Amino acid sequence: LSFRGNQNWDQKATDKTGMSFTTFSWERDLEPLKQIFPEILKITPVLSTWRSKLDFGGKVIEDEARVVGVNEDAFAITSREIIRGDNISYFHVKNRTPVCIIGSEVVEKLFSNVDPLGEILRVSTDDQSLGCRVMGTLAALKKQSEGRNPDLEVYIPYTYFQSASGNWWMARIRDVLLKVEEGV
Repeated sequence: LSFRGNQNWDQKATDKTGMSFTTFSWERDLEPLKQIFPEILKITPVLSTWRSKLDFGGKVIEDEARVVGVNEDAFAITSREIIRGDNISYFHVKNRTPVCIIGSEVVEKLFSNVDPLGEILRVSTDDQSLGCRVMGTLAALKKQSEGRNPDLEVYIPYTYFQSASGNWWMARIRDVLLKVEEGV
């Protein structure tokens, strides 16, 4: 289950509202949902960039890649298989650790002659530049949805995404993925 929270941009200054939505807070809004609704099995925020540049060892992927900030539940929710290495952990999220899990095309295009595990991948957009130590690689999906290629994605702890972001808009939590009990 995916949901998105956005401000009501159609609202007029004269409209009467009790509160205007700006962003989700993990601690205030999202984490308590598991206590309120025990049917929620897993939950992750999703922050993302578009048109990111990836750089390793003189090889570059320009404008095709996407950086996605998530927590330790993301791959269990999306059923993405980590074929080598480890998953992002609660420790990585809590400590804003600069680690990443990369898609299969990133491995093919940048690490064709090198084992990517343990290597530092450089990621940049118009607003941010960061490095992350590759700790895992994902199985190929080979399907594109919503104009994105999941095999060209780099997943990092969402807290590291927020702290490294030079753009306050991109660092806000607006997208959330949930895994709920079957039949709910």
